[in-house]
Amino acid sequence: MDLEATKALGLIEKFAATIAVVALCFMLLIPAIELTVRPFLGGFISNAALLTQHLGLVLSLMGAIAAFRAGHLSTLTGSRSMFAATFAPRLANSHHMLALLLAGLCALVLCAASFDLVLSEREASQALAYGIEVWMVQVVMPLGYALIAFALLKAAMYKVRGAALRFGLLVWVGLIVFAAASGAFDSMQGFDLSVFLVAAIIIATGGAPIFAVIGMITIGLFISISQPLASIPLSQYAMTVNPSLPALPLYTLAGLLFAKSSAARRLSELISFIFGGGWRASVMASAVLCSAFTALTGGSGVTLLALGGILLPMLRARGYPEQRGIGLITSASALGVLLAPSVPLIMYAILARVPIQTMLLAGLLPALLMVLCLLWIGGFMRHAVVEVARAEPLWENAVTSPPQITGARADDSTAASVPVAQAAFRWRQALWELMAAPVALVPLISGWATPTESAALTAFYALVVVSVIRRELSWTALWSCFLLTA
Repeated sequence: MDLEATKALGLIEKFAATIAVVALCFMLLIPAIELTVRPFLGGFISNAALLTQHLGLVLSLMGAIAAFRAGHLSTLTGSRSMFAATFAPRLANSHHMLALLLAGLCALVLCAASFDLVLSEREASQALAYGIEVWMVQVVMPLGYALIAFALLKAAMYKVRGAALRFGLLVWVGLIVFAAASGAFDSMQGFDLSVFLVAAIIIATGGAPIFAVIGMITIGLFISISQPLASIPLSQYAMTVNPSLPALPLYTLAGLLFAKSSAARRLSELISFIFGGGWRASVMASAVLCSAFTALTGGSGVTLLALGGILLPMLRARGYPEQRGIGLITSASALGVLLAPSVPLIMYAILARVPIQTMLLAGLLPALLMVLCLLWIGGFMRHAVVEVARAEPLWENAVTSPPQITGARADDSTAASVPVAQAAFRWRQALWELMAAPVALVPLISGWATPTESAALTAFYALVVVSVIRRELSWTALWSCFLLTA
């Protein structure tokens, strides 16, 4: 979420967002400090890996609370009923209200199940680090689900018109909360699976968050095989504290920091200078740059926002058709997911239980092959589609102008040194952004750092570059990047 979205957050959501950002900061600092100190002291922070993994649990639940109010929780119908509000407004409003109520009920059931898990873990009394026990961190699960349920039920209340109906709904919500607190949800053990499937369909088509759809089906499946509902949050806890999972928000943070800065412009100028000023060179430069930038940011949407306004005018100035240029940038931006350190690639490696180092190397050749196929088989290199147009200078609209030749006349040696000076200028301008790839990959491939430590190092490097070295992002912009990541 951004700063505009956080202005609409209530007190509870702002508190949750702040906790999520604090957790993200510690997820960034702990692995980075441990990686830096390890060669000298052999370790500085006790159970640094476990602490980071459990901070990921806090980040996921607290971030979800703020994301719902900001409208960032994924839904199947865009946070509204599938019934068109134009010809059936009352039906659509009632459907959406019912979906939110059922989603809140699902969150309350998961809250009660999480509370049972915390009680059982408290009896086991497993230490984490510095006097912190595992159950103390797991408390965030029932707390998070309770706050999400509160947000969902409050949203349903706003769908009701009339004081009498709103009072009746408030009483019904109070009964649900009382049932959750008194353990009355145990009576659901007698419900048939079809009841939960129907409820899931209502939630999915009514615009409620997808997690409630999955949660309702999961509750029904566990009840149908007579399994305790505490197994659901236990499975969630086991998946969330995956050793490699904290790398995802950290790589995302690094990508957002570079995307918010002028890194895209500097990289585009360098790539354009390397490939030349012709239309073919511009097409190849755009494909390579979009793929590389998507690998760095983790999402093609971010690449389109960061590079679209830079590359499309450049292609048009070379006589390339606008519609075909849009297709090139959009298609090339989707190919970077196979290049390291792409977040989707890391996510797949985690789910498939494949070593991340192996996955990163395995995606290199297919990514290059797909870029070549896009350019030639996709038809973007055909001469027939190009219009004749005047090419603009490569360094027009640059952040800083390259070295120029001064004086009325320049001898041959000075003229010959101009390309060298321009090349040095371009490389010097984009040096810090180019170093992000070795910072992310060398520690990981060499085995010096774990995936989480490598991600933390990359995020910390990006933070230093954009805030200390480049000084392009203010504290407000940095806070916005952390909020959006959380």
